[in-house]
Amino acid sequence: MSKVVKVLMALVMVTVLLVSVTGTVLANQRVEGDPYGIEVSPNVLNIDSYAISGNIHSNIPKNDNLTGVALTVDGQDIAEFGMGIDDLGHLVIKFDMGDVKAILDDGAKADFAVSFTYAGDSYIVYDSVDVIYPSK
Repeated sequence: MSKVVKVLMALVMVTVLLVSVTGTVLANQRVEGDPYGIEVSPNVLNIDSYAISGNIHSNIPKNDNLTGVALTVDGQDIAEFGMGIDDLGHLVIKFDMGDVKAILDDGAKADFAVSFTYAGDSYIVYDSVDVIYPSK
């Protein structure tokens, strides 16, 4: 291959890597809150969907200072949920969609709350998402 082709291929690869890394960082930084916040995904809950799980993204650092994480939906505890970490070191919660659907009534919104202790201070952060009932 000629040097020009090699240089162009290298530039394309660098561009692809930069775009993917930048997109991930920007997506993770969209969660805002003072000092912490959450964002439920999906942002609309379809009662008739076949979705198995959902996620809650946050700007809460997931490290040894984070303890006592609890999740509620419309004031009712979700006993089992998973916790992970995103590319920026922030908490991600994975919940079972069936558990959430079992709680919801005919309301137009679902109110999610995550409570936790971070470095000895207690916090509760909230997000609400729309709920749709297509079969009604």
